[in-house]
Amino acid sequence: MELEDRIAELCKRAIAEKDPAAVDNILAELKAALTEYTRAARRMTLLHFEYFRKQKAFPSEAKPQTAKPSGTEDVRKRIENNKALP
Repeated sequence: MELEDRIAELCKRAIAEKDPAAVDNILAELKAALTEYTRAARRMTLLHFEYFRKQKAFPSEAKPQTAKPSGTEDVRKRIENNKALP
């Protein structure tokens, strides 16, 4: 089962469940699944940062003029260290 499908199923089960103890167990599973999903999303973000950083496909005259990116390296380091973004 895909992680997104598992999260959706756990949400449905938590809503439908009447037993508070069972809801606690379902929510613990849901928290773990969401943590795993967040880590995967962060890894994907890092891959995208690296991919676009390495791209040299545009000729120099076609590149838009940009200011120095502010905070990009900080975001990258936080993702690598698996810390929450502000």
